[in-house]
Amino acid sequence: MNTFVAARSAEPLEARIAPAVLFLSGLAFDVFDDTGTSVKLPGVGGAAFGVKLSNGDSLVLDTNGNHVRDAGEIVYAKVLGGVSEFFARNVAGGAGVDAGDMTGIAVGDGFNARINGNLNGSVVTLFDATGSLDTTRLADASIAGLVVTGGVAGSIYAGRDVNGVDIRGFAGANDFSVDSILTGTEASGQDITLGATFTTIHPIFTFGKNLSGGNITGIKLAFGAKAIQAGDGMSSATAAGNGGNIGAVTMLRAPEVVLLSAGDGGDITAATKGGGNGGVLNGFSVTLDTTTGELRAEAGHGGDGVKGGNGGVVSGGKVRVLVDSEAAVIIGAGDGGQANQGTPPGAPGNGGSVLTTSVKAFGALGYVSVTGGRGGDASAKAKGGKGGDAIGTTIEVGAVELGIEIRGGDGGGSEDGKAGDGGTINSLSAKAGVIDDGAFIVTGGTGGTALSLGGGGAGGGVLGATLTLDDIAQQLTVTGGIGGDGTTAGSGGALIGLLATFRGVGDAASFAAGGGGLGFALGGPGGAVKGVTLTALGFSANGVLVASGDGGEGISFSDATGGNGGPLSAVTIEKAAGQPDAFSVFSGTGGSGGGAGNGGAGGSAKGVTFTATSAALSLDVGNFGGGGDAGDTGQAGGPGGTLSGVKIIAPSAPIVLGSFIYAGTGGDASGPGAQGGPAGAVKGVFIDGINAVVRINGGNAFSDFSGGDGGTGANSSGGAGGGVSGITGRVGQLIVSAMNGGSAEGTGGDGGGIKGVNLSEVGQFIRLLRAGDGGGGMIAGKGGSVSGVTTPGDIGDFTAAFNLDADAVGMGGIVAGLGGRVAGLIDTAKNGSVSGVTAERIAAIVAGAAKANALTTDNAVTKITGLNVLAVGADVNGTGFSFTDNPNPPNPSNGVFLLGDGDTALDGLVIVKSGGGGAALPIAPSQLFEV
Repeated sequence: MNTFVAARSAEPLEARIAPAVLFLSGLAFDVFDDTGTSVKLPGVGGAAFGVKLSNGDSLVLDTNGNHVRDAGEIVYAKVLGGVSEFFARNVAGGAGVDAGDMTGIAVGDGFNARINGNLNGSVVTLFDATGSLDTTRLADASIAGLVVTGGVAGSIYAGRDVNGVDIRGFAGANDFSVDSILTGTEASGQDITLGATFTTIHPIFTFGKNLSGGNITGIKLAFGAKAIQAGDGMSSATAAGNGGNIGAVTMLRAPEVVLLSAGDGGDITAATKGGGNGGVLNGFSVTLDTTTGELRAEAGHGGDGVKGGNGGVVSGGKVRVLVDSEAAVIIGAGDGGQANQGTPPGAPGNGGSVLTTSVKAFGALGYVSVTGGRGGDASAKAKGGKGGDAIGTTIEVGAVELGIEIRGGDGGGSEDGKAGDGGTINSLSAKAGVIDDGAFIVTGGTGGTALSLGGGGAGGGVLGATLTLDDIAQQLTVTGGIGGDGTTAGSGGALIGLLATFRGVGDAASFAAGGGGLGFALGGPGGAVKGVTLTALGFSANGVLVASGDGGEGISFSDATGGNGGPLSAVTIEKAAGQPDAFSVFSGTGGSGGGAGNGGAGGSAKGVTFTATSAALSLDVGNFGGGGDAGDTGQAGGPGGTLSGVKIIAPSAPIVLGSFIYAGTGGDASGPGAQGGPAGAVKGVFIDGINAVVRINGGNAFSDFSGGDGGTGANSSGGAGGGVSGITGRVGQLIVSAMNGGSAEGTGGDGGGIKGVNLSEVGQFIRLLRAGDGGGGMIAGKGGSVSGVTTPGDIGDFTAAFNLDADAVGMGGIVAGLGGRVAGLIDTAKNGSVSGVTAERIAAIVAGAAKANALTTDNAVTKITGLNVLAVGADVNGTGFSFTDNPNPPNPSNGVFLLGDGDTALDGLVIVKSGGGGAALPIAPSQLFEV
């Protein structure tokens, strides 16, 4: 490749009348004035000749070569500002000059022109401030305006700004209006031809006094461009320039690949100076008419300095795709610049945000990504930069091949200061058809990490989103960002105000707040979930999860308190169609403490409504993890989260495996005088599901549900077991278990009670009502009691053998809580009681859920009062009380059922303390033991 370099000094215009009309001859390859005098100049950059035009000059296509503009002859170019030189080369052959032979324009500052037809080349700022043309240097000059009725086969290069470009067609075989529009550093050193040949120039841009990158604004392209890139800012010893901006760009029909890129801010190493801001990308509208390719729209990154520059913002973007396409649309704000060490240290730049931007495809699309910029990192005690937000994003696509992602920017880190918060997702609206081979992901930015003594940044939330989605091949994920680690860790990002309708999900559908960060002194609280409404119209292969964030743990080698689990409230789920799904709704678990730190509280769950108009596989609601454990010498375990205001509405559709409702367990504590965390309570559950099986704190792993164990010494105590109250409605089968009290060397925690079960209709029966056992210690905890129960059916399964496990098999009945153990023995004086029960029949009444072959006098209920029943004690076979005699000592095969003898009960029985009301029962039980 040859390089032709030319420099030409300013040309005197005394011999020309300005404004002048010049004529491109159709008979000779030349250009003339109206006197017939040739005014052509030597060509440069491969051109045959050039002709210089200044403000007001016109260039006519003089087809008959008579130096007069005759009827029908076109004014090819009219210059409205600045100096310029138009270049020509005989591209197609022939004697004269036609529009296809115009192969480039060198321009000076303020150039403005109108061209009727095509330009078969490029427009380049090569005239400096003195009016001299130099092809080795890209002049620090701006283009003020350019209207082209055809297309520009090459590109537009300017050292400074490009404004007011309107290109209405496309040139030659090219399917775009102009190849590229570049300013400053992006235009510097490019291969440029002015003569439609392989002869090129490579003008280098050098900044003048203005260190900012050149801006590109007011661009309208009928057939788009491959790239519009603003230049980066530059730094001197004393200042840093901002990146060039891009604004008001319209592409009415874009080619296969489009890049919109604002400039980066300049870096600077001066001891007191800040880096330049990243350029913004504002108000662009691009219509893609292609089946492949990519549109990438990016704001500029902030420059590094003692103070970092802010990342550029993307705002007001509109993207439309006209045809079924595999194209990708990627929109990203700029990252904030880093803050270098200074005295005092400065702040890093914030990440740029993406604001009020939309992507709409009338058919299919390949991939969509919208991302806020990352906050810059800080040094010393400065605060980390905030991650950029994504606010007001609208996405409407008929189908997507590889997925959709909307992400907030991550917060920047800090050494000793407060790390930056993650960016939020706010006011998102998304409608999408089938996602063939990808996922739908929305997530707030991760909070920055503080490396030493600083605080972690908060995770960015998802605040206000409306989603209407079809089948998704992989996962559907909407989550708040994770809090950053630090001395005081950052909170998890919240999930608030989500309305989502979706069909099938090939993996899991997850809607969650972010977890808190790890803390050297205090773990971050988990993010909250509030106001989430989901409608499931299909099948999610790995279920549907709604969860608030877990509290962050206290770092194990420091005396750190665990963060609280995030609360959850106002969650509504409808299973409206499709195959059975498994649904889980959990509030956040409290984080564990470290060293002498306490455990964090489990998050509460309040106001959860589940409606099934088609079959649902199962429903889990509550706080399964509970409060966090204290550290090795921590003084308090975290309290378990409470659960209240749950509604299960499945009037006709069965919940196949059942509903599981949990409050949170208490966290364990250790060390002298340490207090176990109390377990959470279940308060207020309404059920409208005559076919539903509902378990409250129920299942084979009941032993896992309890208040936290306390520590050592007389002042230690176990956490109380959570009670259950306010259960109403109608149900197929119900299993209710309150929680056990935790144990301690000091005082055991009291077991939780069951109170206020009032059912209007029962399809099968209440299988089990089991109060919690008291915790052990030097002083025993009290066993929980069962009271205030009304049901129109049975309590216990009168067709099943004696079994008090809290699962879906076995007889069940009413179980009061055992008193806690003192020196290994049950304190039966603290066993719970049974009172105020109205039912058809009760299968069994005992204290403690002993195995059928392990019943002893310890299992005596303290007192029974206020029963209103027709029968007590299940006679399964109608043959009187049945049992299997123990063949082993001390009383082998004596033919009499004895408590503590290892005999196995098969039918129901009542065990009550002497004087506790056994003799006053309204009907004699099948087997009564008063002990």
